[in-house]
Amino acid sequence: MTIWTNYTQGSNSTISTGKDLHSVVLKHEIDIASLVANQNIQNADSVEIFAIPANTVLEDFRAQIITNFSLGAGARLDLGDGANALAYVNNASTLTADTWLTQVSASVPVLYSAAGSLRMKVTGGTIATGKIRFVAKLADYTRKAPTTTQT
Repeated sequence: MTIWTNYTQGSNSTISTGKDLHSVVLKHEIDIASLVANQNIQNADSVEIFAIPANTVLEDFRAQIITNFSLGAGARLDLGDGANALAYVNNASTLTADTWLTQVSASVPVLYSAAGSLRMKVTGGTIATGKIRFVAKLADYTRKAPTTTQT
């Protein structure tokens, strides 16, 4: 299994760290045909969607199919992280345009105390074409202790 982290197909957003608690919404679209053609992604490879800094709360994570996926027999899509490939979406098989993938119940919010990543994995068959949009809402949870001076 390969974990792809340096592909250039699609658009990406990042979260900054070290600020007061606030939320940001990240969006990322992946064109599967470009990913397959340019990165030679194979069945069961993981693709990193978002890098998550340490001390970040994942408040929401969703995926929407933009254009129909062409599926090989038995193909499924999983969304997870480095610890659990099925943490957010498990075995999605309805990959038609305008479909929001069904989240695993009670999968968010999650505190990432160590840096991590959100990932997509195709299992059980091949997917050759299609576009998918990912949306994540994250909050920096770095504790900022007040500075005190004793006189």
